[in-house]
Amino acid sequence: WCQQKVSAVLACSALKKFYRAILLTNTDDKMVQIIYLKGSMQLIKDRILRRSNHFMPSDLLQSQFDVLEEPDENANCITTISITNDPSSIIDLICTKHFVYIE
Repeated sequence: WCQQKVSAVLACSALKKFYRAILLTNTDDKMVQIIYLKGSMQLIKDRILRRSNHFMPSDLLQSQFDVLEEPDENANCITTISITNDPSSIIDLICTKHFVYIE
């Protein structure tokens, strides 16, 4: 998508720094932005438990936190947003800060 200069939104866990580095390969900080949605394990667990038929069982959550390497918040391409915000506020924050038209 970057080579074709097409806008895209990808959603993935990218829990490790190595995975995020792969996503950023052959790009610059202005073309690809990583949004780190940060929340406590308890808040995320509560949300998972409220969902019906969710693909991820809550008992796997601890293992996800165990392998998580939190992103460097000083990197130009990473923005951390708290998930304590409601979903529409999170979307607004992402769009106003990062929605860029590629010419």
